Amino acid sequence: MGDEYYAMAQTITQPVMEARIAGGELKSWSVWARVFPSGVATSYDALAVSYFKDLASAIKGLDAAKGVETFLKIHPGKNYATFVSNARDYSEVQQRFIMQVVAMVERAR
Repeated sequence: MGDEYYAMAQTITQPVMEARIAGGELKSWSVWARVFPSGVATSYDALAVSYFKDLASAIKGLDAAKGVETFLKIHPGKNYATFVSNARDYSEVQQRFIMQVVAMVERAR
């Protein structure tokens, strides 16, 4: 089902995320398919990466209500609940957050 999930991510999720980027909610978004090694012995088949514009927006996360609005705007006539249900059927969601905070420290002279 990894291929089906990746196809759904490219055809349904990616246009929604591109609209959210255009709206200034995200800096960037990408989805990746694992090529090798692959199969049931691997821990994942696809990886989605969200790049936030700053630490505050990363901690806050995306507004779920805007996600529904954007989905309906990008995919008129499609059912958002069905999309969410299918996404859950296709995947075991694992979210790993990696945050890197870089601070510049100025030394007193």
